[in-house]
Amino acid sequence: MNAKILKQTGSAVLPLLKEGFDPDGKKEMARRVEVTAALEGAGATPWLREILPQAKKDVRAAVIEALGNDPDNIPLLLDLSKSERGNNRDAVLKALAKQDGEAVQSFWTAETDRKPEHVEFLKDSKTDWASDLAASSLRALLEDALPKDGRLVLITSEGVSAFKSCRAAILGKASPAMLDCWRWIDQHFDLLKTLKSDTSLRFRLGDELESWLLLSLCT
Repeated sequence: MNAKILKQTGSAVLPLLKEGFDPDGKKEMARRVEVTAALEGAGATPWLREILPQAKKDVRAAVIEALGNDPDNIPLLLDLSKSERGNNRDAVLKALAKQDGEAVQSFWTAETDRKPEHVEFLKDSKTDWASDLAASSLRALLEDALPKDGRLVLITSEGVSAFKSCRAAILGKASPAMLDCWRWIDQHFDLLKTLKSDTSLRFRLGDELESWLLLSLCT
């Protein structure tokens, strides 16, 4: 709550946020980074770059995500995508999801080819290429789930998780590729609506797709 309040106070609080800052600290230091980035935007880049080498754990993830507020940090973020792991790499993905440009598009194409569920990070992107990647990821998951040799297979928990990740990315996106994806879904809907998880997961693909289309239209 204090962090939310401080984001509304203006730049006068910045010296206090940076005074005694510990890049090896815990969540309270990560919140200082979050508030500073919210107040300064791209202007926080010099300070973020200065503390990045010493930043650890929650603080490092906060610093990396904050670097996404400045397009000049794209080369650095692309380098970090190769070396960071776990929560820190998720922070890189969140930062790169805010960016645009040929290099960023190429990165996300490769990333979603490797892990279609990572398209979830592009949920707030308004670019056509992000919409195209969301459509491609959803189509790939749907095609993989279609019955093979006439045999119905239950959607696994991993599959349900991947579909839900795609859901976050497709809402409100309407590039030509996304519209084509919905047309393909319509053509195959009788078969797709037969797919479901086991009873405990309560996931019926047909019901979900109908809901997602309505939500997407509203969005």
